[in-house]
Amino acid sequence: MKKILPLIILAFYTTSIFAQIINFNQGRIKQKQYLQQIPYQEIKGWIVVPVTINGKSYNFILDTGASLAISDKLYKELNLRTISQLKIGDASGKREKTRRILLPEIDLQGITFRNTPGVVFHENPE
Repeated sequence: MKKILPLIILAFYTTSIFAQIINFNQGRIKQKQYLQQIPYQEIKGWIVVPVTINGKSYNFILDTGASLAISDKLYKELNLRTISQLKIGDASGKREKTRRILLPEIDLQGITFRNTPGVVFHENPE
């Protein structure tokens, strides 16, 4: 019994940790086949691409290793719905509470992404 109890406690602890992980690898692409050259600008070392949301053009930073992140301002402008609240952290260990959202449709030069999950970041963090 003394050996089983630590295993049970460990199982509950592990389950509670992994229950907090959110999968951002969701959403779909409208087109079945596509091959597109995407024009971009390099601004202060960032790759910036034009995207269209609800018929309006925006500049997004392209980061292949990151989830979609939009500003508070764009969140309000698009009148998006909050899916959940979560805490996210950066490489320095700073953590902040943010909203998890689902962007219904975003067009990247003729490639349409649907139901893309992301987060809302604060432009002027406190």
